[in-house]
Amino acid sequence: MKRPFFMILAGVFFVFITYVSTAFASSPKKIFCVQSYEEGVGCGARIEAGMVKTLKDLGYEEGKDIDLFHFYMETRHKYIKLEEVRLRGELALKEIERVDPDLVVIFDDNACEHVMLPLAKSKYPIVFSGMNVRPEYYDNMTDFMVTREHPSYNITGVTEEAPYEATIKLVKEIVPAAKKMATISSTGARFLLLMAKDFEEKISAHPEDYPIELKKIEYIRTFKDYKSLIEKFEKASDIDIIFNFVLTTLEDDNGKGLPVKDALRWMVKNQKKPGFTWLADWVPMGYLCSAGIDLPKCGSQVAQKVVHVLNGKKPGDIPIETPKDLYIALNLARAEQLGINIPVHILEAAEKTYRTMSVYPEYKMAGD
Repeated sequence: MKRPFFMILAGVFFVFITYVSTAFASSPKKIFCVQSYEEGVGCGARIEAGMVKTLKDLGYEEGKDIDLFHFYMETRHKYIKLEEVRLRGELALKEIERVDPDLVVIFDDNACEHVMLPLAKSKYPIVFSGMNVRPEYYDNMTDFMVTREHPSYNITGVTEEAPYEATIKLVKEIVPAAKKMATISSTGARFLLLMAKDFEEKISAHPEDYPIELKKIEYIRTFKDYKSLIEKFEKASDIDIIFNFVLTTLEDDNGKGLPVKDALRWMVKNQKKPGFTWLADWVPMGYLCSAGIDLPKCGSQVAQKVVHVLNGKKPGDIPIETPKDLYIALNLARAEQLGINIPVHILEAAEKTYRTMSVYPEYKMAGD
């Protein structure tokens, strides 16, 4: 007995809908990653590595459950002028529009300012990371959140706000005689100026929480000026600690971005007064110490937010967080070079210790 035509049509329609639904359900989600710097360079690269690993652990494997697209702004070495950075942001926005991803992930401050802010309140869900300054600074530029607890729009993320207080207390325990410090920061990027401003405001607001007094902050643009300042502070009798805020975006003699490792190599060979870094990842390069952020674990925090968004939660309902995992890192080679004996209780508290300076491999510790 022949089936009525409408039954056949219904059956064909059911098969079609089933096929389309299955195909749609199995299609990998498109995640567009915007890195502020060159591929493999900077905090964003370390954060993304932690994010991808955690996503896989959570059942989102690249090439299977998710497809990752990338745009590298290349603003560490290649495009360092403000106008160049802005233009790189515009190119990233065009690529995002072309790919039309399910989610955009932003890494580091240049991408936060020049890609994330233009996409505020757009159709794209966004998770940011590596934001070194308070998100309120960026919110003053472009309205993208109501509060950290309830951002309310299309953006959430994990900041990279540095634990200055913890690191300065660590330095005081390592160098008890230290009373005053000078800070050097580059003017090469807006976020560096904001970081230095934030640092100064925090110390000014609660000087009792910082056992080493901030004597002065100096701003420079070129490597030549940086070297002159170090030489000046080395001779200053009222300066005990030299805090090199961020040695990125310094211009060499040709007006190009100087690699961080080159600036640090000069520092460890010429700066005889102790210093520190807010970024624990830089300690193996040659900085003395840090009570800083674990970047891969920060990436794990980012991955949790990414999964929430992929599962349908609105970014505006997901709180903006600070990094949860901090650790003490010490460079014993730098300490020996400076003639510093690190207290036993600090050594025991350190999660990571290094016996070499990667930017100065010629230096060998006694007994090595």
